[in-house]
Amino acid sequence: MKILVFEPQKAAYVTEMSDADALTEIQKIVDGNLEPIMLKYGVIAWCDESFLFKEKKPNRYIKGELIRGTFVVTGISMDENGERDWCSLSDEQIEMYKDC
Repeated sequence: MKILVFEPQKAAYVTEMSDADALTEIQKIVDGNLEPIMLKYGVIAWCDESFLFKEKKPNRYIKGELIRGTFVVTGISMDENGERDWCSLSDEQIEMYKDC
């Protein structure tokens, strides 16, 4: 699964991970429990749900809110039960969001 990683004061970069280990890996990257922020075009940002209460470095504004700490962007799809699930970003989605 291809995702974008946004670290404070750095350019975004693409990394790949196994779908099976995605939850654990993304939690490690953001250093916390996950909070989703729905974006456009089948994309979702995942940040630390407690970023407001932790002293993490300011990163970027998303939907008018300053996100602190590292966050990731994944694709979003629906599983067989109609539940949202993350998925790999397409090359078009990566190009669209990498310069945020």
